[in-house]
Amino acid sequence: MINKYSCIFLFLLIASSVFTQNRISVDQTNIDFNDLPEIIVEKENERPYTGIVFALYNNGNIQYEWSYLDGIPNGKWKYYFYTGKVQYEFTYLDGEKHGPCRAWHFNGKLNFESQYKNNELHGEQVFWTYNGEFDHKRSYANGECIAGCMH
Repeated sequence: MINKYSCIFLFLLIASSVFTQNRISVDQTNIDFNDLPEIIVEKENERPYTGIVFALYNNGNIQYEWSYLDGIPNGKWKYYFYTGKVQYEFTYLDGEKHGPCRAWHFNGKLNFESQYKNNELHGEQVFWTYNGEFDHKRSYANGECIAGCMH
């Protein structure tokens, strides 16, 4: 029995080291929030960066984590509240928002959920109140609100 658990632990240890992404602080990149570059590079070697770019709040909690592949947004992007809870997350594919997008209220309950396709809202967008009750929904097609729109 011990041998079985040892094998599982060894597998998990190896898998975590193989699949661990690079992580660098935003200060180690060419990111300028006043003028975001098209390609993110590491300051040290000027090569397009692949991995996670992150920043911390003054209290040491994570502020955001952005995923890059060859210098362009690719994968999950997450923003956090000062407390460390996730505030907002969305997915990039080849530099464009594509896939699910979610935001949470400060109390941890879901605020809204939507979908992006080719950098535009596409599909249903659902909103909930601070207490977690359904509020309203909208439908989008290629960035244009087609149902439930509030003018």
